[in-house]
Amino acid sequence: MKAWSSPVYAHFITPPEIVNKSVNGKQVPMYKFVCKRYVCSERSGTLPRLTGYRNPSASVSKQTNDASTANLMKHVRVCSPEVSTEDNGIESYAHGCSYTPEVLRLLLVKWVTSCSRPYSIVQDEPFIQIIKMLYNKATIVTPKTVSSDVQKVFHLARESVIKNLKV
Repeated sequence: MKAWSSPVYAHFITPPEIVNKSVNGKQVPMYKFVCKRYVCSERSGTLPRLTGYRNPSASVSKQTNDASTANLMKHVRVCSPEVSTEDNGIESYAHGCSYTPEVLRLLLVKWVTSCSRPYSIVQDEPFIQIIKMLYNKATIVTPKTVSSDVQKVFHLARESVIKNLKV
């Protein structure tokens, strides 16, 4: 375990459990890597808060004498944990990716409105590179989508204000 340096291990709870599995009628010691997946069950302001593991049975086994990470990487490629943004970014990063398209769109609305950024900033190559560096499978939205999202948030906020002032 000391020599494990591949970034793929960050996707799993460590240290892995050691279990005995039957392979061709023989008991073989294997590592059982359990995927880090989360469930959102409460909110902190406008962002969901991660509260615990979801589906701890999602696991990958690997023989203890096998140095290959191919089966672990295969799991990571097909696994899309339903993770939402957490208040503590470093802790979230340490536990795996916290990207969801919905939260990214909400954060883009917050950014372009509160910092007076143009909607077209989402087409800037450096911005796209940053997003892709943080999560390679991220969906990059168009300026039109950002504009639409800003309008939706505005209308929802306006309806909420009107409702609260009627009381």
